[in-house]
Amino acid sequence: MKILFIDLSNGVSGDMFAGALFSLLKEDEREYFLSAVNNCGLPGVVIKPEKTSASGILSYKMHVMIDGKEELPDGEREHEHDHEHEHAHDHTHSETHHHGERSIDEINDLIASLKLPDEDRTRMKEIYGLLSEAEAKAHDKPVSMVHFHELGTYDAIADIMNAVVLMRIIGPGRVVSNSVNLGNGKVRCAHGILPVPAPAVANLLTNLPVSQKTGGEELGELTTPTGAVLVKYFVNSFGDIPEMSLESSGYGQGDKNIGRANVLHALCGYTVSGEDASSTIHEFIFTIDDMRGEDLSFAADCLRDSGAVDVYFTPVFMKKGRPAYVVTVLCPEGAREEILHLIFQHTSTIGLREYVSKRVVLSRHLEKRKTRYGDISVKVSEGYGVRKVKPEYEELVRFAAENDIGIRELREQISKEI
Repeated sequence: MKILFIDLSNGVSGDMFAGALFSLLKEDEREYFLSAVNNCGLPGVVIKPEKTSASGILSYKMHVMIDGKEELPDGEREHEHDHEHEHAHDHTHSETHHHGERSIDEINDLIASLKLPDEDRTRMKEIYGLLSEAEAKAHDKPVSMVHFHELGTYDAIADIMNAVVLMRIIGPGRVVSNSVNLGNGKVRCAHGILPVPAPAVANLLTNLPVSQKTGGEELGELTTPTGAVLVKYFVNSFGDIPEMSLESSGYGQGDKNIGRANVLHALCGYTVSGEDASSTIHEFIFTIDDMRGEDLSFAADCLRDSGAVDVYFTPVFMKKGRPAYVVTVLCPEGAREEILHLIFQHTSTIGLREYVSKRVVLSRHLEKRKTRYGDISVKVSEGYGVRKVKPEYEELVRFAAENDIGIRELREQISKEI
């Protein structure tokens, strides 16, 4: 399994996140990324990564150009409030370009118009959904009344788009981070000066591990709302660097002067010997007879999104012929506490059985392969003298629809080419 580790010791912003992920790409992947984001139809926006140096460390700075001009970098954006609406305290760009407020519906319409894969547009909408909820909670208003000012500009949307496209290209099976460094001191907003973390950042990072590692200096805000929501959305578990066979590492540079190299470090690799990082799997088993099928399906989605290796239901009959389900949840060591929390939060069970065992799996990673229908992602599984290659189902569905061909016939044709 491919693992991505993101070091949040210096905090995180949208441009640092994108710069770190970009640094991990191969040259052809970088060309694909730039072609995808610069031809997606976001008006006037051009993404220009810059190879730079932070205290002698090779790193990448992700510049967002709008109509040929770059606005204030992410680390220097001013916190603003939009009168009675959203907090908009992200270090967003100045008001000189496309700085009108947008509702969540307007942002979703803009995202829907982008020439990107459905997967990317869906992720962008989900990320803005998290931002809407955080802002609504900060101001005690319904989500429908949240109007993004700074966070609704083209450059802010571009920061989130960059992260989403880069994550798709890298294709990690698991994303791990250490605790989120919030910074310390104060942050200036239009309504005054607030202590770090500002309300929306705190709302986004609720139930996640945070810290204020600043070496005694007052550094201000190190984690912006854009950075916080990307961590919230993409990171599966928190802890030390997992055991893995390291494939690549790189740095994304920030703008804030913090007295040391202000970089976000990313490392990417594969689980060792085809096993999970800890080679240990936790199996939770419990029986449910008082939940609707739709509710159980929702619970399973939440568990999978938060690091569960698998969730499945086995139909059974209980006393007096009552139909029920035995629910089985598998998760790695690092996700145990979060998965237990979600089981009790999203299901009606008040107890479960836990089994701990070793597991053996083939090493898996995604690769891009060329076919007559276009580039397609394939899952490569190998180990113990065996190698298996399988095209990703979602992309088969897309190619089948685009070419008016049956998916079975398409799979057979593509399998011969990959």
